[in-house]
Amino acid sequence: MKTFLLLPVFSAALCLIACSPPEGPRQLPAPRLDLSQIFPQADTTASPQANLATSEERFRQLADSPAPSPAAHSRIRIPLGASLSGEIPHTPDWNWSQRTGLTLISHQPDTSHPDILILAQPYAPTRPQHPSRALQTFISEILPDTSPLSLTALTRNLSQLATELQSLQTSLTGGRGFGFTPAPDTFSGWRTLGQNPAGTHLRLAHYTGIWASQPSLPAGLTPQSLSTLSSQLTSNLPADIIPEDVLNETLTTLNELSSAAESSTTSAPRANRPPQSARLLIATIEATPSRGIHLAILCTGTTTCPQTPHLTHFLESISSAELTTSAPAFPLPEHTEQLHLILP
Repeated sequence: MKTFLLLPVFSAALCLIACSPPEGPRQLPAPRLDLSQIFPQADTTASPQANLATSEERFRQLADSPAPSPAAHSRIRIPLGASLSGEIPHTPDWNWSQRTGLTLISHQPDTSHPDILILAQPYAPTRPQHPSRALQTFISEILPDTSPLSLTALTRNLSQLATELQSLQTSLTGGRGFGFTPAPDTFSGWRTLGQNPAGTHLRLAHYTGIWASQPSLPAGLTPQSLSTLSSQLTSNLPADIIPEDVLNETLTTLNELSSAAESSTTSAPRANRPPQSARLLIATIEATPSRGIHLAILCTGTTTCPQTPHLTHFLESISSAELTTSAPAFPLPEHTEQLHLILP
């Protein structure tokens, strides 16, 4: 009888030992992102009648168009930096180019302005120590500060002025951005965190706003201010306080900016981009905390983007695996000229 009573107690003790949790905090698996929700293919605010009309119109367009060839669905894998790569369609309306520290991807359905721009920048070596600062620096390249530069104050510190101007010339967008202005209070916050199907970590946020012409000069500079500053540097300041090498470097940079502004006035297609509703997606994409990229996707539309299946596949395909990648079809200067953009 006593043995019968002891069996449940012994079994319970054995279960407690076998079922005890491992030492240390429990590691939860990273959530998988449903990236199809990032780029919805339909406007959920539209009325059922509007959706029906849109569906019928799309059906008629498909019925009238020739059957797509298999090549239209082929893809290429391109490098994004930091040993990450992703897939984009291998079609004439998708293009990409690259230089050190920058990958530029575009969708341009015809000879007009692009409706999708993607910019990827690898993490800087110092990023693990200051991740928030690095992310804010990247965002400021896409959304530059529009407050004017204090030219009067900078002329009193010529070294600082040269440094400021040189940093504009070597930054991703030269302080110009892409012409996107976010609407007030449209930043979503960093609410989406998880892994894509390739196991790469993504962190996402977005803005909505207006996409218009890219400024020909960095934010805060005008042709008049450049001319005034050049005059101040060459005639209004005592020569003994201006090191000749710094003066020459600064004047060269000012001349380059003035030339860019002058040439843009004769480039009507770039200057005449009609303002359109647009969406800006900002992301950090990591293989490890110290190895990853900052990514920006700018597209026309607000609740949806053009080429949504391809954008979804692009984010899903980003991987750190050692996969064969393609070479760009043409260099970045030719690509930006085709897009009517100025990048340093």
